[in-house]
Amino acid sequence: MKKMKIFFLKSSTPLTTVQLSLVLLLLVTTVVIYFPSLSGSFNNWDDYVYVTGNPHLQLTKANIISSFFHGENHGMYLPLTSLTFSLNYYFAGFNPYSYHVVNLLLHLFTIILVFLFIYRLSRSFEVGFITACLFAVHAMQVESVAYIAGRRDILYSVFFILACITYIRYMDGTKRKFYFYTLLLFVLSLFSKGQAVSLPVTLIILDFLRGEKIFSKKLIIEKIPFFILSLIFGIIAFKVKNTTSDFRVTADIIGKIPFYERAILACFGYLVYVLKLIVPFSLSVVYPYPVKSGQALSAAYYLYPLLLAGLLISAYLISKKGNKILAFGLLFFSINIFFVLQLVPNSYGIINEHYVYLPSIGLFFIIASAYKWVCEHRKKLKSTMIFILTAYLIFLSVFSFSRCSVWKDSVTLFTDVINKYPGDPLAYVERGNAKNDMKDYAGAIRDYDRAVRLQPGYQLAYLNRGLSLYYLKKYDEALADMNEAIKIIPHSSIAHNNRGMIENGLKNYQDAITDLNEALQIDKDYAFAYFNRGYAYLGLNDFENALMDFNKGIALNDNNPQSFLNRGFAKLYQKDYEGALKDFDHSIKLKPDYLDAYVNRGTLKSNFLNDYQGAVNDFSEALQISQSSPMVYFNRGVAKYKLNDFHGACVDWQKAYELGDTAASKTIQQYCK
Repeated sequence: MKKMKIFFLKSSTPLTTVQLSLVLLLLVTTVVIYFPSLSGSFNNWDDYVYVTGNPHLQLTKANIISSFFHGENHGMYLPLTSLTFSLNYYFAGFNPYSYHVVNLLLHLFTIILVFLFIYRLSRSFEVGFITACLFAVHAMQVESVAYIAGRRDILYSVFFILACITYIRYMDGTKRKFYFYTLLLFVLSLFSKGQAVSLPVTLIILDFLRGEKIFSKKLIIEKIPFFILSLIFGIIAFKVKNTTSDFRVTADIIGKIPFYERAILACFGYLVYVLKLIVPFSLSVVYPYPVKSGQALSAAYYLYPLLLAGLLISAYLISKKGNKILAFGLLFFSINIFFVLQLVPNSYGIINEHYVYLPSIGLFFIIASAYKWVCEHRKKLKSTMIFILTAYLIFLSVFSFSRCSVWKDSVTLFTDVINKYPGDPLAYVERGNAKNDMKDYAGAIRDYDRAVRLQPGYQLAYLNRGLSLYYLKKYDEALADMNEAIKIIPHSSIAHNNRGMIENGLKNYQDAITDLNEALQIDKDYAFAYFNRGYAYLGLNDFENALMDFNKGIALNDNNPQSFLNRGFAKLYQKDYEGALKDFDHSIKLKPDYLDAYVNRGTLKSNFLNDYQGAVNDFSEALQISQSSPMVYFNRGVAKYKLNDFHGACVDWQKAYELGDTAASKTIQQYCK
């Protein structure tokens, strides 16, 4: 039977055609399982901050340098992951399909790497393949793959596993270059996500599994550069994260829970991860803390440290008898999950499914090894084991396929959370935010109302309900909500910015400027506060200050179409017609279906640039987007008249009259005889 050699494997361990076919079958199966995820949209959980609301998403030298040297505006240090999102945007804009395709391709590549890593480690195709199968189809991996922002977990895992493979090559005494490959891959993994800091300890347990003297001088010296890199990147990641208000609020909430209780909850979280990796149940993007600040833990939680200690001691005793697989698998899982157990506040929720993407390999390795051992040493049970494994993999595959539909959009995602945790106010706020994005403002307000009932004094609920009311032009009610939000957290730049925006809606431009000044005093790099203050200056006909604010805002966020539109207005009023045209052009480039941009560019061309055909084209584009504006029909009629298309002009003016523009009748009487 034909065999093939793999670069990462020794020539003595080639794969047969049948084995390669099985791996290919696994990849095809994975594509089928995740196919529903390809039709998913962006969500408003982290996809917004990583992609759709990222002010530095565009692929520019300045954005790339800022990402590597300063981290992201959302408080994460993952410049390599951010670079892949910028590349996605460069080639496909905000088409979510392309982002999902990249995630799935990376997952497929990771499956291959998991197989090669475990195959190399165990020297067993069976163990490597089963581990890869479990990794590929397990429902807890859906969050990392179907979640566009989950790319950070996949990407760091790619380089992490590659580093483990090259380290094994180095340990096998092939060439020293593999040591330096491992260092390089480690750096790339760290650039993808900070969770990679656990690699040095992972390398030590690889030494342990392979029977090396882990405290020998040679091995200790070899690990020093890895630990130095972990320390440096760990400090960078913490400093970047600590600069964001979201993290400080999360840290404040979780930090109020005493450390000993956080340690107990970390044990609880650890065991929940293990249990869900064995039997996935009640999966959710959010797992609220089972205790609120100021509340005491119930007595049952004090059992979890004892259960965890028993598990780890049992693994140790078994390993003392010469079986290191259980110890290695648990150590691999434990080391790589440790930093995200919320001993130090890291994110909302007691556990997060995407955290187990890489650590899960350790537990899957144990399951695969146990299966092989039973089949070899209890041959009468082999048929039963094959049946159980096959049924288990089918169950996981079907569950994962079904789970992908939950990630269709933000409404389905947070409806799923609400079904599991109906008492969690955050889930209602996030679903309300999704409804806001869909312009279902009444539905959003109902969700925010529910969040306020569940948690009176919940600032996010007031902030976002105020926005919904603003969009419904219920400015007085919106102002009341924003006042309440500021009363709860006086030094909130977002609340002052939003109140300034509402004051703009009420045409209280001076009051708006006062609030927006406060927002910028709290956060001098708040792009939207500059945009909104610029709008207030426009309302006061202070075009010079308006232009300055729009310039500052765009320097901070060059991805907002409305800011370019408004700057175009400021330039128009200053008779910089070419500058206004460029801004309107860029606004449309960022948002091809931007109705207001087409209308205003058409008006500019018709009234100031004498480009009547260009004006007709723009008004026609606007009418493709919405056919309900009498003004657009009237203005297109004017432009057509200038082009001597008298019949077309009269048809447009008649349509404007039918839509309610009574003044158009005078124009019709004068020019359409």
